[in-house]
Order: sequence, then structure tokens, then C-alpha cells
Amino acid sequence: MTPEDIYISTQTAMAELALSGCTTASDHLYLFPNGSKLDDEIEGARQVGLRFHALHHLFPSLPYHNLAKAHRRLMKELPANSPYRLTESPSLTASLAELWRNSRAAGRRANRLRSSTSPPPVSGQSLTGAH
Repeated sequence: MTPEDIYISTQTAMAELALSGCTTASDHLYLFPNGSKLDDEIEGARQVGLRFHALHHLFPSLPYHNLAKAHRRLMKELPANSPYRLTESPSLTASLAELWRNSRAAGRRANRLRSSTSPPPVSGQSLTGAH
């Protein structure tokens, strides 16, 4: 496989995944023959717009200590309105705290909505409407 083969096959696979409703993908390709690189795969995925997670233990050509650099490169190339940017978080703790806050706020909104849309029963009428 050449670098172009990897690029085109990644684009094709990502497009098929996107058409079926997938928004995030990773790949198990870890051998890069004939001068191909992980960059060929990342570029194919970027062109389609899916979130693509390059798992460092599957990609020996992307050592763990280069993950931050790879992430910065990816973020530099993504458009400002890319959905991938919504997945960024400084830490797991920050993500969990945000999830907790959002869940509590949604619960409060649901409670307010329930209480504001339930009219009290009319005097002299039962809840079933029978007299």
C-alpha cells in the first residue's frame, strides 16, 4: 500500500461511516509500508470531518510523547466550527464536572417545566373529570 492508498481508503471508510451516522472512529492500522505514515490516515479522516482518534498503542509511528504535538497540529488545521473542537477538555475531571453541572441543570429545567405545565384541578371536579 502506498501513502495515497492509505489516504483514499481512509477517506472512503470515513465517508461510509459518516453516511451511516457515525461521528467518531479509530483505526487499527499499525503498519505503514512504502513510506506511508499515520499522517496519510489522519488527513483522509480530516477531509471527511469525522472525529478520528489515533490510539498511540496501535500506532508505533506516533510515540506517546508526540501525542500532544499531533493534537496541536490537528487543531491548527481544523476549521473553527469543527465538531471535533467540542470534544476538547483540559482533563477527565473537568469533563466529569461539566457533565455533572449540565445534568443538574437539565434536571432543574425538567422539574420547572413539569410544575409550570400541570394546571391545578378545577374546584368541584375530580382528576378524572367525573362529577
